[in-house]
Amino acid sequence: MELTLTKSDYKAFFIYNHFFGARALIKYLRLFCGPLLILLGIYLLKKVNDRFGIAYGGFALGFGIYYMLMPFVSTWFGKFKEETFTYQFTNDILDVHDRISNTTFDLIKYPIQKNSRYYFIKFENGSSLFFPKKKLSEEALKEFEDRTKGAA
Repeated sequence: MELTLTKSDYKAFFIYNHFFGARALIKYLRLFCGPLLILLGIYLLKKVNDRFGIAYGGFALGFGIYYMLMPFVSTWFGKFKEETFTYQFTNDILDVHDRISNTTFDLIKYPIQKNSRYYFIKFENGSSLFFPKKKLSEEALKEFEDRTKGAA
């Protein structure tokens, strides 16, 4: 089966994985800490009139803005390119062929996982191979669903 991933697919996966791909605690910290730090910074700048309050307020405001915008800036300057590859399942092996290489993944060592938008394989180095559900055919969706049920 063939799949083409565009720049926007890579960016969408990065953003989605950043905010929703981690454990619950990390997910909530990434979602709410930036806005809370911005609110704390504004409060300190308005209500506290000493040097420390202004310094803490300015730091909280700046870091909150940075923390909130960092994943979006990373994708803006990230070097993503369109990639077309073919993949095929053979027993517990996933063969991926792109324009440069042929790679084989052991699905017992790296099981296929899923969330609401993607099927993906996470590797030890933190990278992921992902398959957007909206771009997969009905046959591919069934194959991925069977593979994730078998792993569960």
